[in-house]
Amino acid sequence: MICVQHLYSLFSVLLSICVSWFKLFQF
Repeated sequence: MICVQHLYSLFSVLLSICVSWFKLFQF
C-alpha cells in the first residue's frame, strides 16, 4: 500500500503544478 501512497503524493504534486500554471496563464 506504500506504492499507492507514493502515487497519490506524486499526483498531488502534479495537480498543484497544473493549478499554478493555470493561474499564471489566466489572463
